Amino acid sequence: MKDSASSAGAEAVVLELERQRRAALVAGDRPALEALLSEDLLHIHTDGKADTKGYFLDQLGRRVRFLSITPAAEQAIVRDGCVVISAELALVVQAQGMDAPLNMQNRVLSVWAQEGDAWRQVAYQATRIP
Repeated sequence: MKDSASSAGAEAVVLELERQRRAALVAGDRPALEALLSEDLLHIHTDGKADTKGYFLDQLGRRVRFLSITPAAEQAIVRDGCVVISAELALVVQAQGMDAPLNMQNRVLSVWAQEGDAWRQVAYQATRIP
């Protein structure tokens, strides 16, 4: 982005898309996620496992079901055709094989890039906060 108005516009759009992505995860809304995630997505989990878009979507609701995702301390860095979001997330998840939901605190890095006329998430890295 060349000017501050363009940067602010890109930041607002991508922060809204990130909100939509979190809502889609909680709802288990695969079609919404299909539209938001790049075909080139690299999604790295807190355990270090890396998923492609296809594998991530196939596993949605199987290994882990997201019950809630609450962001805090979101910050965005905007560059030409790219927005990087750093945030802390409070998550409640139901993991496969566990009786009780798990409360997690993660620090995440989410990278969005312009693909044609749309912004899509191209990379995601989550790190558990002890």
